[in-house]
This record gives sequence, structure tokens and C-alpha cells, in this order.
Amino acid sequence: MVFSSLNFRGRCVKQEGLEPFDLRLDAYRTGLRHHATWAVHAPDGSTTRAEFDVEVYDLEHVLELSNKVIRRIEFLVEKTDFRMEALSDPDLLKCLGELNAELYTKRVAEDRTNLREIFAGLLATRPKPSIIVGGVMRLIPWELTTPDAMTGVAGMLGSRALIVGSTGGEPRRNPDGLAVYRPKRRLNMVGVGDDIRVRAIGNMALAGAAQEAAMATQPGKRASGVIAPVLQAGDSKKPFFDHFPIEGYDLVHVFAHCDYRSSAFRLGVSDSVDVTRHDFNDHDVRFPSRAFHFLNVCRAAPTAGRREYAIVDYLAVQQDAGGVVAPLTSVRSKAAVSMASEFYARFLPPAADAFGSSAAEAISGARDALSARGEATGYLYRAFGRHDLVLGPVDKIVEAENV
Repeated sequence: MVFSSLNFRGRCVKQEGLEPFDLRLDAYRTGLRHHATWAVHAPDGSTTRAEFDVEVYDLEHVLELSNKVIRRIEFLVEKTDFRMEALSDPDLLKCLGELNAELYTKRVAEDRTNLREIFAGLLATRPKPSIIVGGVMRLIPWELTTPDAMTGVAGMLGSRALIVGSTGGEPRRNPDGLAVYRPKRRLNMVGVGDDIRVRAIGNMALAGAAQEAAMATQPGKRASGVIAPVLQAGDSKKPFFDHFPIEGYDLVHVFAHCDYRSSAFRLGVSDSVDVTRHDFNDHDVRFPSRAFHFLNVCRAAPTAGRREYAIVDYLAVQQDAGGVVAPLTSVRSKAAVSMASEFYARFLPPAADAFGSSAAEAISGARDALSARGEATGYLYRAFGRHDLVLGPVDKIVEAENV
């Protein structure tokens, strides 16, 4: 949490039964104040948490610094292939330095602990801890920050932690004043049959579209997909939206342009046609409630410069998505295909009787694989929703539930 003053009050409590995480950070408005919490989940299942009603909360300044980082990344993606050396860009490091100073040095507990110390303890005791960021905290590009004085990739949080954006299940206030998380109940395992079924939206005019279309239709040995009809100007949109029935598939994959106008996203599904959130509503599209969504779409995630109406929020609030992967910024088409390929290689089950990696672990593995080839694109993606969601065979899931 970020404070411009030490004038706050807080208290700690241990409680049981929370959604799995190692560290959770939240900040949200209650009346005229911003309410902030942090919680650390111990291996024994207990959770230590602190919450604060902050008298002076410099939220807007932090979000401004966050947006500066995103804007610099957008510039670098536009001008370069965004390889690992781009992360050493002097202007980017300057923006990140300002953000790091605000994020990690402010005191967030009565014993004057700061986030830097909390993160250091977590990173020292977990091989790759899960860090869930909710409320306005998810608008910060945590993947690119560092809680210590190190610069460069080795010090970036995205190389050392599984960072997940919360989508709904915002904290509620109990009568005793303590915030308790009540996420929607979802199984963290999605059962699949003999084949994993994919429904895709693709803009075939994109550079690299042919490669991504091939991957979307055959992302793995046991996975196959179908791409929605291509729309041209003047076409009825009904056949396009009829492509998405309420059941019969497990994954939704999207590769398209994205723009934001009139406080709503617009997906450029071809060079001449956009579809919007209102189009999805008007055609009563209902994805399977636990379908996983891979959005290979520029700026699909909410950021400080785009706080509302991001596609991730639409899927979380209106579609009850089981989980989402989306980039925080623009991504070049060739790099986006590489990221998707590395993600699916880990997320999809390798055999009929096996489970795939969790969504957050698959992103982390893909990020590491790309980094080894000198590509930095993986640091621009984040998991949202159920970070521990995995795909697996139905009989194994039923067997596990009956134990």
C-alpha cells in the first residue's frame, strides 16, 4: 500500500480459510477514504493481515507514476521488438525508480514495516510466491517493479513471483471492521474430455495472423479449435456471435486489435469491423461460466490509464470467467504468438491422464522461456481471476472431489 503520510491506524488479525495466496494487497474506496489491506498467508494455513483507514492516501500520484511506466513501455513496443535490452532503457528505469520508491518505502504497519520488508521476507521463504493484487492495486505494473535496490531483469518482481490481478470478490466489511475476502466459489480445476475445445476470435489482417490462427485451431496434441467467421463491413454480426454457444468448449482465444472509445472496448475483428461490449450484450453472448480466456489483445487489461471498461472486467463481471490471461500494454503480433505458444505448452495437459500447469505458473514458465531467448514480452502479461486454475481429465477431478 502507498501512503503520503504516516497518519493512519491499523491492526492485525489471523484468520483461516482464505483463497490460496502468499501475499494479497488491496486498496479501495469506502466513503471519503481509501481503505487498504495487506495479508500474508503462512504455510500452516493461517493468514496474518492488517488493514488501515488511511487519513492521507497519495493514490493518484502512484497511479500517475504507474501510467508513466505503461506509456514508456508502449513507446518501446512501438519503436523496437521489445527484447530484454529494452528493459534497460534509461527513461523506463527512471520511471520505474520513481514508482519503486513510492510502492516499497512507505510504512504499512504499526511496527513501521514497509512493503519492501514484507516482500523481502516473502521472496526469501518461497521459491516463487503468488501475489494477488486487488482494487486499485491491480492497476500497477507490478511485474516490472522491484522491491529492492536491484535493477535489471534479475530484480524485477515478474521474474521472482506469480502476480495475479483480482477480478471481483472485492473485500467486504464485517461488523467488527475487518475485511474478509469472499470470492465467488469456483472449482480450481476445469474438467475436459478426450479433447480440449477452443473457440477463437481472430483478425486475419494482423501480422502473424496465420501462425496464431494455426495455433488457436491446434494449440496442443489434445486441443483443437474453431475460429469465428470473418466479418466485413455490412455483414450481419449474428453468425459471428452464434459461434459462441453457452457450452461445448473450454477455452476462448482472442487475437485482434483493441481500442477504447466512449468508455468501452472495441475489438477490431477485421480491418473494417469492430465488435464492442454492447454487441456482446445485444447478442446475449454467454461463454461457459468456467471457460478460460487467453486475450492476445493489446491493452486488454485494466491499467492506471484505463481504469474501467477493460475486456478483463467485462469477462469477470458479466461472464463469470474462470480465469483470464491478458497483456497490460500493446504487444507486437509476432511476440504475441510466441507468448501464446509458450503458455499453451504449459497450460494444456501433456497427456490424457495428466493436469496442465496452473495459469499463473504457465505464464511464469512462458516468461522464463522467452527471456532465455532474449524476448521481454512475457513481462507484459498477467493472469486474472483464478490463478490456480488448471485443466485436467474429468475422471481425475471427480476422483479428487470424492476423496
